[in-house]
Amino acid sequence: LRKFGDELFVVNRTSNNVTILNATTFALVEQLATGAATNPQDVAVHGSKLYVPALSGKGVLVLTRGSTTVTEIDLSADDPDGKPNCESVYLVDTMLFVACGLLDDADPFLSPRGPGRVYVIDTATDTRTATVTLTSKNPLGLFERSPVGSSLGGDLVIPTVDFGANNAGCIERISTGATPAANGCVVTNAALGGFANRVDFQTAETGEVMLWLAVSEAFPNASLRGYDLAASSLWDPITPMTQVITDVIGCPGGRVVVADQKMDAAGIRVLENTVEKTTTPLNIGLAPKSAHGLVCY
Repeated sequence: LRKFGDELFVVNRTSNNVTILNATTFALVEQLATGAATNPQDVAVHGSKLYVPALSGKGVLVLTRGSTTVTEIDLSADDPDGKPNCESVYLVDTMLFVACGLLDDADPFLSPRGPGRVYVIDTATDTRTATVTLTSKNPLGLFERSPVGSSLGGDLVIPTVDFGANNAGCIERISTGATPAANGCVVTNAALGGFANRVDFQTAETGEVMLWLAVSEAFPNASLRGYDLAASSLWDPITPMTQVITDVIGCPGGRVVVADQKMDAAGIRVLENTVEKTTTPLNIGLAPKSAHGLVCY
């Protein structure tokens, strides 16, 4: 789920489409198919075009609003099986950043062949202009961009995790300037004691920037963590071990909303200044399942 302008874009992975809703009325605006068994993962929008990474495809699908035409940007050259396992996209000005895992699709565990890649696409021509090799394997979550005025200087960040190496990885940085490059880690998975399902930035009225993380630890434990960018300080878990926090979003006004997937007690929780304002999880009809299923506006 992402919000662009006054619209919500819902990526339906198993149904192979992107549904566009009015962000105020939630009325259906349009639904665009990605093609059978493409397994779409994320979406970025540039004009009338939607860029959708397809986990089961050769790279990025390009959809056009008002049309059923689907084209594909082929990013498969670095993966012998022809499926680079791309799962997140983010548009910075006119340049599209695409994170791909390069997994071995013949392996039932989908082991990464090596460090992940970030490909940079010029949306004027829909062609690749740069390739960035990450320092770690298997970009797992979705891109978020740090505030330009923060200590991360507008870098993109994305969680990574190598399940076959004791969850090695980190929150990896990618610089987005004239020469995009891997820019190290914000915080390692070893420090987190697990790996992040979702990250989100929140800027306080004072200008301080917090990175919120929904961290999976030893199954089934998952908690909310905070990372103070100015102090380069990782906070201890904020939520109790009785909760299973798998998604997080920073909201205007300083509140933080999380998804709790605890069995038989799932729902949405709201925190302010690290103190929970909800006494029980808010029931939204269905248990929250997505690791990027929250937006706040």
